[in-house]
Amino acid sequence: MAAAGSAVVFAGLTVVIALLGLAVARIPFLTTMGLGAAGAVLVAVLVALTLLPALFGVSGDRLRPRRAPSRLPWRGERTGGTRPAERWVRAVTRRPVVTVVLVVLALGVLALPARDLRLALPGNGTAPPGSTQRQAYDLVAEHFGPGFNGPLLVTADIIRTTDPVGVVRRIADELRDLPGVAAVTTATPNPTADTGIIALVPEGDPQSRATEDLVTRVRGLSGHFTDEYGVEVAVTGHTAVAIDVSARLAGALPPFTARRQRTWTVSRLHATQVV
Repeated sequence: MAAAGSAVVFAGLTVVIALLGLAVARIPFLTTMGLGAAGAVLVAVLVALTLLPALFGVSGDRLRPRRAPSRLPWRGERTGGTRPAERWVRAVTRRPVVTVVLVVLALGVLALPARDLRLALPGNGTAPPGSTQRQAYDLVAEHFGPGFNGPLLVTADIIRTTDPVGVVRRIADELRDLPGVAAVTTATPNPTADTGIIALVPEGDPQSRATEDLVTRVRGLSGHFTDEYGVEVAVTGHTAVAIDVSARLAGALPPFTARRQRTWTVSRLHATQVV
């Protein structure tokens, strides 16, 4: 029980640390998911350390397994042969340096596709082809263009300007001429005339590289609009938020993987010592 309890504690802490690593991305909903899952694991560890030993004590010998039958010699032992696993272990450990180099090279080759890895949140465009969401997505893309499935919302702080309508229209005209913009469907102040709302339709679909570049391009003009019109411009909307979350996940993936690998290595070393 002592050895098993130590293994349970360390295994549980390993999982908790890995789940807390979700906070590395600094995305609120991922952090909440990690904290909730880590709390559930801690409860499971506490149950294993308190409730289960108590149940074993109450049950007495009724949960004790029956005496195992004497082990019959394996056929390979009777004939003096060796098991396939034993031959494999001997072959691997005979040249440990060569084995390590070959394994590292193989892992490197398997990891080559990760160079082109692009993270994105799922949407209607990634739904199963037969689903109603995917059918609606394909119909909109076919008849209106792929960008209509993920328009960008550009907001401008026009509360300090004396010509809110004119400023919004001039900003919309500049945005309309940007590469990657299919159309500007809306360009108007809100009812209180403190925020300008401009809806951009990209030429690409919401998950395309062209749409990501367009979001970056529009945000890069924020300083120009501030100097030219005295307003602050921001890009939002579901598509822009999905792009930001994907970028944050991509940036957090390397440190999260490194922390998980360190934790896994330490746990394996501890498990080896316990065994």
